[in-house]
Amino acid sequence: MARSIAAKKLHKAAESGDRDNAKEALDEGADVNAKGGFFGSAWHAAASNGHREILRLLLDQPGAEPDIKDRSGRTPLWLAAREGFTDMVETLMATGMVDPCSGSITGRNALWWPSSNGHTDVVRLLLKAGVDPHMSCENGMTSLDVAQRNGHLELVSLF
Repeated sequence: MARSIAAKKLHKAAESGDRDNAKEALDEGADVNAKGGFFGSAWHAAASNGHREILRLLLDQPGAEPDIKDRSGRTPLWLAAREGFTDMVETLMATGMVDPCSGSITGRNALWWPSSNGHTDVVRLLLKAGVDPHMSCENGMTSLDVAQRNGHLELVSLF
C-alpha cells in the first residue's frame, strides 16, 4: 500500500517537474517503473512535459527501464521526440537502453511526429539512429509524407 502511495506521488511529481517530491517518493519506495497516472508512468510524464531533471533522476535509479511503453505503445523517447525535446532524446538514446525504432500501436515510430512538427534536430538524431522514415502508420502516411504535407522541406531533404 505504501509503495502505491509513493508511486502516485512520483507520478504527480514527474508530471509537474517537482524533483524534490520525486526524489522523496523514490526514497519512500516508489517503483521507478510503476505504471499509472494520467501519462501512464513517471517516465512518460517527464518525457511529455520536458522535465529533464526528473528524467535524469529516474535514469539514476536501480532497475530503471527507460523504454517502458504506455497503453498506446509509446515510449518516453517517442514522447520526447514528438515534443521536440532534443536533449531528452539524446539523453535517452545515450543510455543504450531504448529502441529508437519502436513504434506505437498506430504504427507511428518515433520519427513520425517530429517530422510532422518540424523538429529538425530530433529528426536528424533519429535518422542517424536508423529509424525508418518510410514506415507507414495506420492511415498509410510515412514520416516523409507528413514532412512534405506540412511544408518541412528541410526535413524532406534529410530523408
